[in-house]
Amino acid sequence: MKSSSYNNTRWRKLRLLKLQEQPLCEYCLHKGKIKEATQVDHIIPFKDSDDLMYEYDNLLSTCARCHQEITITQQHLSFEGLSFDEARTFKISHIKREVSPSGYYI
Repeated sequence: MKSSSYNNTRWRKLRLLKLQEQPLCEYCLHKGKIKEATQVDHIIPFKDSDDLMYEYDNLLSTCARCHQEITITQQHLSFEGLSFDEARTFKISHIKREVSPSGYYI
């Protein structure tokens, strides 16, 4: 993934819209935690594809810790043949660490 893909107005507007519409980390919510989202994750990695890069349904609001964890975890996941909803469910279910109320991994 190229960092330059994120340095444009189209991405910044889409990212802001996602965080405004879903201000809480969707991974934490799945685990019964409430934490502010500060980042946006692509459900299916876009690998320089504009179709996936800018597809709103391909985005999840995340906190920094969950985004880091899923980035490491997704290296071992395959999304081939899955719809966005199936990939979202699959990806969220593969978050392995629990987060304590203070926000630190336990």
